[in-house]
This record gives sequence, C-alpha cells and structure tokens, in this order.
Amino acid sequence: MRIIPGEYDCVSRASCNRSRLRQAHQTSCDPAMAYFLIAVMHEKHFPKTAMPIVRLRKPRVDQVRARGWGGVKIKAGVRRGYVSLPITPLPANKSAYPYGYLRIGLVVHEYAHAFEVLKFNKTNHDVRFTMILDALLHETEHIWNPAVALAAESK
Repeated sequence: MRIIPGEYDCVSRASCNRSRLRQAHQTSCDPAMAYFLIAVMHEKHFPKTAMPIVRLRKPRVDQVRARGWGGVKIKAGVRRGYVSLPITPLPANKSAYPYGYLRIGLVVHEYAHAFEVLKFNKTNHDVRFTMILDALLHETEHIWNPAVALAAESK
C-alpha cells in the first residue's frame, strides 16, 4: 500500500507536509479548476511567458483511467511547458483509489515537472522536485482547500 495513494512513495517520504499532499490527492478537480491552477502557478513563477500546453485525455480504449504527464515540449525551437492530465474528475466514492482521475494533487504534481524542466532542464522524483511540489501546494492551498480559504477570509 502506498504512503499517500496517488503519489510516489519517494515523493511522499520527502514531503515536508504529508497531510497537505494527502488532502490534495483526495480533492477532486474539474478541467476548469485544473487550467486555473496551472495559470496561477505559471504566472507567479514564469510571468509574461506562454502558459503551458494543457491536454486533458480520456482513458485509452478498454481502460477506465488515464495517467498524467508533465514536462516540456519543443516546437520550432521554442520550449513550452506541457501538462497532460486525465479528463475524468475523481469520483467521491473512489478517493481511496485516486489513480488516473483528475485531482488537485495530480495537477500540481504534473505542473511541478513542467516547472522543474523549464527552470533546471531536467526532472525526476527527487528531493528538489518534492520541494517544488510542496511549495506549489502551499502557494495554491487557499484556492483548492475550503478550510484554508475560509480561514484566510476571516482574517
């Protein structure tokens, strides 16, 4: 069994906030929210550059799930972030098995790969990647976590 369902164990172990990471992977996301989160993260860290290409994919034939992917695509010599995500939001009754469904944790995880390649020209699931993922989850938590949003409003 995984430490955090939907996340690699090496990333889960290295995370500085496992509870936030777990909640992100248990929080369903629709395509509009995925685009919004990517736009917010990208504008903060790469202002005035083209937003990553976002591709929402249906599962392959005879499968119920689609995987995510993040990185960079090069077209005509131009590097641009790329994020591929499953189109199917995480159903409420599938939260214990989130693989292949669209959820906040996956959106931020795949954008973290694009971020790391754009900034450092490579990516993997090491400590640097996990630090980027943790920072992006922290920066966007007020958007996707109702409890944090409510606490911020009451201040």
